[in-house]
Amino acid sequence: RRQQLCNFDFGALIVSICQRIFLAISIQLLAASVRTQQPSRLVRTISLVGLAVFFVFVESLTHRVAV
Repeated sequence: RRQQLCNFDFGALIVSICQRIFLAISIQLLAASVRTQQPSRLVRTISLVGLAVFFVFVESLTHRVAV
């Protein structure tokens, strides 16, 4: 029984790490896309801030614990 819990915890940790890596890669790709497609510095800044806020919101939703 204890071994199953350890395996489950390990699997959950691996999934969490993969989610964080995927999120970081997504942010980098979107930021690079915004930098290359927008000629205006102001538009790029606003777009990148919007992306950061969106991903912080998504990250906060993934760590909620149901009680």
